Amino acid sequence: MDFKDYLRWIVYYSGYYMNKNDCSKIIYYHDVYDDSNGGVKYTSMSTPLSLLISHVNIIKKTSFRVVPFIDNAKRQIQITFDDGFKGIWDNRFYFYENEICPTVFIANKLIGMEGYLTVENIKELKKHGFSFQSHTYSHVALTKLNTEQLYHELNDSKYKLEDIFECSFDEICFPMGCFSDQVHQMSLSVGYKKMYSSIPGNYFDNMDVHLYYRNLVQGLSPKLFEWALLGGMEILRSHYKKLHYKK
Repeated sequence: MDFKDYLRWIVYYSGYYMNKNDCSKIIYYHDVYDDSNGGVKYTSMSTPLSLLISHVNIIKKTSFRVVPFIDNAKRQIQITFDDGFKGIWDNRFYFYENEICPTVFIANKLIGMEGYLTVENIKELKKHGFSFQSHTYSHVALTKLNTEQLYHELNDSKYKLEDIFECSFDEICFPMGCFSDQVHQMSLSVGYKKMYSSIPGNYFDNMDVHLYYRNLVQGLSPKLFEWALLGGMEILRSHYKKLHYKK
């Protein structure tokens, strides 16, 4: 174990020790690949399927339950994926067989590009209980845009996705985790009812009634994941808030 890994262990264990809880949480990944069978890795952020399986087993071992949507303050875990990489499709049968129905945040411009889900993939996954919501139109950092550009990213993503898939898209995840008060208010004004950050925390400890915490777990070893599941990432909340949020 190098110094950086050792430091992570100290941070996560300290967070777990100080904030141990069984509160419901959203966890998120970017993609998954089958590391036992030569699966394609579409992004450097992809999680080995064997590691994802170990995460799910830890969720069960600690008496949490994977659910499509959180509706209880205790012991529920909602799994989400950002960007819509195609590894989700390649490994769909794992999700089907284990009755795991994640939420996938998709950006209009990425759909059908090489390495990403197609419209047909998304429609098929939806039939099996997957949920899809907005990740903006172009997958850009929203805090770097002027008012007109921001409106396009939020509004056009929502309504064009609704036209394509003939269902409501009323939730949005902010690309790169970047948001501001203006992004928040404009998201509400165009019709989003829920917004998701990349700031760690419990589901019902949301920043306000519309803005939710999520915990990035895609590269965590089983032990670090267990600590994160039980509150270990809350110690990092202020750090990530400084990185991602501005007034």
